[in-house]
Amino acid sequence: MTNRAPTLQRVTLFIAAAALAACGGDDSAQECSITGQNNFVFQQLTDDYLWRDFVNASANPASFDSPEALLQALKRQDGASGGIDDVYSFITDQGAFTSLLEDGQFTGIGVRFDFDDSDDHFATYVIDGSPVGNAGLLRGDLIQRINGVAPTVDRSGDFPRSNISSLLGPNDEGVPVEIAFSRNGGATQTINVTKRVVTIDSTQVVTRTTTAGGADVGYVLFTNFFRAKSRTELNNAFTAFANNGGVDELILDLRYNGGGDVATSTVLGSLIAGTDNEGGVLSNAQANPDHPEYEFIERLRFADNMDGFAQAASALDINRVFVITTASSCSASELVINGLEPYMDVVVIGGTTCGKPVGQLPMNFCNKTAALVNFQTVNANGQGDYFDGIAPDCAVEDDWANPLDVTGDTGNEASIQRALNVIGGTATCTSGAVAAQRKFTAARPNVVNGWRQWVGAY
Repeated sequence: MTNRAPTLQRVTLFIAAAALAACGGDDSAQECSITGQNNFVFQQLTDDYLWRDFVNASANPASFDSPEALLQALKRQDGASGGIDDVYSFITDQGAFTSLLEDGQFTGIGVRFDFDDSDDHFATYVIDGSPVGNAGLLRGDLIQRINGVAPTVDRSGDFPRSNISSLLGPNDEGVPVEIAFSRNGGATQTINVTKRVVTIDSTQVVTRTTTAGGADVGYVLFTNFFRAKSRTELNNAFTAFANNGGVDELILDLRYNGGGDVATSTVLGSLIAGTDNEGGVLSNAQANPDHPEYEFIERLRFADNMDGFAQAASALDINRVFVITTASSCSASELVINGLEPYMDVVVIGGTTCGKPVGQLPMNFCNKTAALVNFQTVNANGQGDYFDGIAPDCAVEDDWANPLDVTGDTGNEASIQRALNVIGGTATCTSGAVAAQRKFTAARPNVVNGWRQWVGAY
């Protein structure tokens, strides 16, 4: 039923992205009936899917109301917390998916919401130039009402889920949104914004500072692994470091980075690992036995002015990197952490990552994209079974009250400050539980909007 393109391009949510099409041509109306769409997704689950042995192959695709319902019912559900594939495989709108992957664009208001164990909701990441960014909303603002209704949390299932998405309304241009919030315990303020196309610059903050102890420290807040757009931004960021004397230490902030393109993770890994490690394996993807064509090895690589390669002159020469994480650090973010471990000291600060050592080969059908798990990755040492997440070396709560940047030797956001203190020799790392694990993202993906994990914002 499918009409597959002859070559695959690798993306990650990890997506190892593919321009694989179905339901095209003169017979698209027949194939794009509900039954046709169900048959397409069922075929992917019973053939290409990494965990196809866990799929009920005797199920009747025609018995499901939609391909989304079929996927939710048949994907791998064993394991803790509602199933090992509770949120990884998903179906979404093809146009929205492509715009995000290629151009870093989505329709929304440009803010990430999180909530704590008291179910209070906060703005934790505001995209520069977005509707809410231009309206003055800041990280740490307490959200009181959206369109006149207070946000709530449903804790009856395996994961607590916010109703923020439903309160914000459809993800269409022109949809009005009213947000009532307070700042630092002050009076209620109200802003009115309209949803529009928002462009994310994935290197949101790039700062170089010299500490009191004389260390030149680079800080990069990296939010999304898009394709060429992110690769250019990363090379530019590291070139800026090189043009200003280089750095002795790097703080890489991946706390809200839900993943993206595999080739982009290789560019980032190469820039950090440096040219001495050129050719080393960053990630090794393993698929189910019938699909060796989905397997690949990503190596640390350099070339000037070529997309998909790191600029050699911009690469660092360091022996450790500090990576800031939360439960929203997922997929390609974890790939970089795991992939760099054989080459340098990777100091993880913050909370345990989401636990997604697997990736997808997105397949297009009927104006939709099905992103089903197709492969698992390991590093050069064969390590990569971190389904419980990567635990931090320094357990630190995400400090919503402070901006994400380096503003000096002291007074920074808690995870950033811990990294600076370790660099300065005034602190050490202590692993263990962290209160941040009681904080949750309001954008936890589900079968309908799993790509929201990757956007990282509304």
